[in-house]
Amino acid sequence: MNPQRPRLAIRPSPFLLKRSLGAAALVCAFLAAFATQAAYGSGEERTSVGEDLTIRTDSRWAGGAEGGYLPIRMQVANHGTPRDLVFEFEPMGGSRGVRVRRVIGVEQNATMHFTLSVPLVDSRDGRLYVFDGSRPLPMHSRSISIPSSFVSSSPPAMLVISPSTVDCGRYVDAAHHLTRSIGPAYRGASGVADALLLAQVVPPELLPESWIDYSSLDFVAVSLEELERLDRPVRTALLKWVQCGGNLLIFEVGTDAAARTRLDRSIEAPDAPAGTTIWRNAVTSERPSGPVVDLSEESTTGFPVSGAVGPGRARSSKPATATTAITAPPETPWRKSADTFRHRDFMLGTIYAFPEKPFPGAANDWLWLCNSCGEQRWSWTSRHGMSPHVGTKDFFKFMNPGIHGVPTVAFLVLITLFSVVIGPVNYVYLSRKKMLWLLLFTVPALALTTSVLLVGYSVAAHGFAIKSRVRSLTVLDQRLRTTVTMGRLALFAGVAPSNGLKFSPETAVFPVIPTTNEPSGGFVDWTQTQNLVTGWLPARTRTQFYTVRNAEQRSRVDLKARPDKTAEFSNGLPWELEMIVASDDAGHLYVGRSVAAGATVTLSEPQPQDLSDFVDLLRRNAPAVPAGFVEPTPTGRNPRAWVAYGVPAQTTDMNSNLMERRIGQWSMQLPQKKGLAPRSYLAVVRENPGVETGFPSTTDELSLHLLNGYF
Repeated sequence: MNPQRPRLAIRPSPFLLKRSLGAAALVCAFLAAFATQAAYGSGEERTSVGEDLTIRTDSRWAGGAEGGYLPIRMQVANHGTPRDLVFEFEPMGGSRGVRVRRVIGVEQNATMHFTLSVPLVDSRDGRLYVFDGSRPLPMHSRSISIPSSFVSSSPPAMLVISPSTVDCGRYVDAAHHLTRSIGPAYRGASGVADALLLAQVVPPELLPESWIDYSSLDFVAVSLEELERLDRPVRTALLKWVQCGGNLLIFEVGTDAAARTRLDRSIEAPDAPAGTTIWRNAVTSERPSGPVVDLSEESTTGFPVSGAVGPGRARSSKPATATTAITAPPETPWRKSADTFRHRDFMLGTIYAFPEKPFPGAANDWLWLCNSCGEQRWSWTSRHGMSPHVGTKDFFKFMNPGIHGVPTVAFLVLITLFSVVIGPVNYVYLSRKKMLWLLLFTVPALALTTSVLLVGYSVAAHGFAIKSRVRSLTVLDQRLRTTVTMGRLALFAGVAPSNGLKFSPETAVFPVIPTTNEPSGGFVDWTQTQNLVTGWLPARTRTQFYTVRNAEQRSRVDLKARPDKTAEFSNGLPWELEMIVASDDAGHLYVGRSVAAGATVTLSEPQPQDLSDFVDLLRRNAPAVPAGFVEPTPTGRNPRAWVAYGVPAQTTDMNSNLMERRIGQWSMQLPQKKGLAPRSYLAVVRENPGVETGFPSTTDELSLHLLNGYF
């Protein structure tokens, strides 16, 4: 079938009736919001049968209020003839929001599992439609709720993977307390985020097999036994998410050395050598003391089913049980000792190991964990430095060179001259010549000439090509044979690409929005790859993305220290290194310049000028507002500018993300011969080391590519 089919008759015939009923339901919900606290669901599990198909969907998930992807997990059993099925998510409310589609082929008597990943750019609910070819299947369509939040700083969200009940109530208490302590938060009249966004318990079946589907989360918790039982693609996806900056809690690990070795091997590889990783103990002084301030006058309630009922806060849209009342569970505080939990780095992320089960714990226990993690890691917006729902205040510091916006003065002058010449001047001149009949030719001729001049100016100024500016950091771990690449992209297209932008399914793409704009609509087709078909790169519009990619990399480097304070460095990477600073087993630094791909060179002990030159390279092409450019400010009518419930609109800062924080630390510490771990290196790369721009070829200017490797 043709995946680019026209969108005709995608709704069942009684659509108007359903729409009326839906509108009535929305009105009732709106009125009820003034009497009760807001309740926003975070998905549901549903199965439909018909047309020789059994379709099960599970959209239960945590987080997503600030961005990421919502994974709609699906299981499709085809009891009829082979067919092509189209699954399409469409947001409610017209053109805004993101449409997502995927086409799959299902053989007879076959069962398929797959995930439809919805970019969380706009927080409007939608509907999932199913088509057999071009024929709609109304019995399989269903509503899908999208995470929404109006808190100024969203609390950290946790997903617990467990086939049984887990009490997450104390964690939600701590999560609410975190955001209340760092700044105001609000949701309607309740002042807190919905507990469904903060904690969800999902069974291990139908978990996604791509790491980007975990990108909306801050924490994932799973027992060691359950982790080992996960299907290999699921476990690999989960660990890739940690490598890209996530925080994984593994509990019921045990206390002996054999248990830790078993954990290391389950994380990295069954044949990995034991004892090669560094685990750090918990710091007991980071556990706060004293009561956690309650956020409401209601009593605390637990999570008897799946952490879906807020502890005296915004309630779930579904009751916890049909017959029993909800009561407050007793606290079971963690032991306050250094071995209560241990943690280790895992590329950009962190893994926490608990000897026992940490749930339910106490609110102060979970605050202890978050203090150990740090706000820069548990906060989604701090970790990424952006949110599609909140304007990025330094958007205009990272623009393509030569693109300073619409020439307003020149445009107004040209339009004024056009109006005067095509109107009064043209009429008066032809009237005096007594040839007014020529107006039939001069008016369209002047209009065509003006249009050609405008198009010519646009082509001369911007051309038809796509201009790019990239700022990237690639972290390479040779032992894991993995690279994680973070990149900030600035794109400008003279003409929007007809096939859209194409990214790998292993690349998370987050739009960066200025404070003056609202998120726009877009269309993603997952049939072949992650194809951002339309709406993502409009013509002659400043567009930015923040991307994170996890990829395999088998290339290696080698460093051998010599007695004369030099080192032999072998560059087995496919990229030329403009300058490199490397650290040996003992932490001694060496520096080198212009290391070609495949070359072996001698690195020397760095002099102060060498490290100063390297820091200058780190600061090259740093984000800054172009000279003479005046940043636009939000207007009073812009939703990002208004103040709700006495809380001003929030902004994000790209300087807080994992990439920029690392670059800032290196800039400060390298002149003091610090900042590099033993057996690691930092290099400035002359070429793009695999940062996807979404288009095969772009005109690249003012880019910076860094490589941080471990060997």
